[in-house]
Amino acid sequence: MRSLRKSWIGIVLIILFTISLFFFKSGSRFSKIFDSDNVLAEVGSTTISTTKFNRTLQMNIQNFNRILGKELTTEEIKSMQIHQLALGALVNDAVFENEFNKLDFKLDETIIAKKTKEVIPQLYDDNNELDENYLKQFLSQQRLKIEDIVQIVHYDARNEYFNSAFLNIGFPSSFSDRIEAYNNHSRDIEYLEIPIKLIDISKILKDNEDKLYNVLSEFYEKNISQYMSDEKRDIEYILIDKDDFKSSFIPTENEVLEYYNNNSDIYFENEKRSFLQFNFKTRNKTEEFIKKIENIDTYEEIVSYSNKENIKYSVFDNLEKDEVFEEIAQFLFTLNINEQSQVIKTPLGYQVIILKSINPERQLSFIEVKDDIINTISD
Repeated sequence: MRSLRKSWIGIVLIILFTISLFFFKSGSRFSKIFDSDNVLAEVGSTTISTTKFNRTLQMNIQNFNRILGKELTTEEIKSMQIHQLALGALVNDAVFENEFNKLDFKLDETIIAKKTKEVIPQLYDDNNELDENYLKQFLSQQRLKIEDIVQIVHYDARNEYFNSAFLNIGFPSSFSDRIEAYNNHSRDIEYLEIPIKLIDISKILKDNEDKLYNVLSEFYEKNISQYMSDEKRDIEYILIDKDDFKSSFIPTENEVLEYYNNNSDIYFENEKRSFLQFNFKTRNKTEEFIKKIENIDTYEEIVSYSNKENIKYSVFDNLEKDEVFEEIAQFLFTLNINEQSQVIKTPLGYQVIILKSINPERQLSFIEVKDDIINTISD
């Protein structure tokens, strides 16, 4: 079994600490951030993207859900450290993938294509041509990019070859033949078969009745816990299907309106903002980028410039103040439309944001929430 080098331990711990802060600081409200594709961590020249992490995390959660027969809550995921299991697996693979790259251990594209077809045979139609519709559907379902699939297949193929070449133990054929012969050999034995019904021990039991009683009593006392039966109770119950009575509890128009007026604060929608976010690893890189866009006036122009220069960014739509990092929210909710922020430091690195649009806070109307109120009361 291969093990990670000690020099990687510090890297692994830093990554685990950072991702734990990020993913569980505010629970599921950061799920949209993982829909964007950023480099979450690097091990040498090998990157771990948010896309791959999110996919691995979801697969682990689904496996635990199947094993436990229920949907895990965020707190249960955190207590079981499933996020660390997912990241640990990715880091482990990344370490060895980086070693493969350093050794210039790479496979030809035709081998990667062949392995891809073995892993996902549905990618090719009857004419052995790529099914682009299935590919798009597969990427969407798996939350992957085509580059991620190539990277995964390339690593798995190299890892399979490495294991077979260096780790799988094989014996010379002469040894294997001897081992096989020993495992499958047979022996002739002689034995005496005596029908148990012909053995009468009643006289022995009668002659040792007192002694046998004492032995059995002593054994019972020492093992009394094994002879405890489970408690059982008889109960009576009435099974009521709420749907049979639901129609009797549908509120009147006045009751719904009264509920709305008494709980209007529940139906108050906070201000939401949409914005563009750029992520960097160092402050210097962030400041260099700010200088490049300081004379660009609009959100659309910055998007166009970023696409042209192949600069990665993430777009977040209609988020409330408590749905983003506190460090980002402090700037985000003070910006005007098309305004750029200063350098923002978060547990994930350095960010720059540009405000796209503002949805002001408002009180939802009675008509908008009427159906929700009826369902709330009747359920």
